[in-house]
Amino acid sequence: MNQILDPSVESEIRNHAWSYFSLHAQQRISVFQYFITIETALFGGAFFALQNSAAGGMRPLAIVGLFISILAFVFWKIDQRTRALIKNAEVVLIEIEESLLGNSRMVSTLPFSMDPQVTGGFSCQSMKNMKLSYSKSFGVIFLSCGLLGLAMAMWLWTVLKA
Repeated sequence: MNQILDPSVESEIRNHAWSYFSLHAQQRISVFQYFITIETALFGGAFFALQNSAAGGMRPLAIVGLFISILAFVFWKIDQRTRALIKNAEVVLIEIEESLLGNSRMVSTLPFSMDPQVTGGFSCQSMKNMKLSYSKSFGVIFLSCGLLGLAMAMWLWTVLKA
């Protein structure tokens, strides 16, 4: 955005970028909430069935464990896509901030341009100072659910073979 644009065009670009960012950020949170709801229901149902089932009736639970893992993988891939869409909007918003507000005396912080993840100030030197991003937090949850589902399926499979 090195060229000077009509202020109404700049406003339209800014509004479009913000709407794009906002839409996908909200979508990401909604999809994650949906994932947590489904996984909680599946784990809860599996543990309830496990308490009330004989060894022969556990085969469907092994399939539920696999399904939990598959869902974790699918939702992780959806999250990666949504994260990429959000990054697209962030790039535009950073450019807008730097070109329109970078030399302003009225604005003391630029939320996108001064984000520690963008400037390289985001580090995990110690657990005390570690800051988790949404991406890392969601990734931990997806990985945990996927591994727990696999462990559940493998454990049940070994119980059934014994």
